[in-house]
Amino acid sequence: MLNFENCRTWGRTYDEKPTDIIIGGSIVNIDYTADATYWIDRLGMKLTYTATDRDGRNYEVFTNPDRNLATAVPVKEKKGA
Repeated sequence: MLNFENCRTWGRTYDEKPTDIIIGGSIVNIDYTADATYWIDRLGMKLTYTATDRDGRNYEVFTNPDRNLATAVPVKEKKGA
């Protein structure tokens, strides 16, 4: 699995989180919703790679190349680690 480090983010939401991440020349939407994994499964996306932005936040990136789909989901930090 590929891992992209030091990726740039694009845009900001009302709570100052980035809305998109630039990975390998592609802009990928960051999905913060609670049901993101439901839609990932429903659209046949698979975990393809991981990414870390310049602020140190980690993302799992799911893609479906047959449909030209990609989305990034933030990795939740484990407490006590």
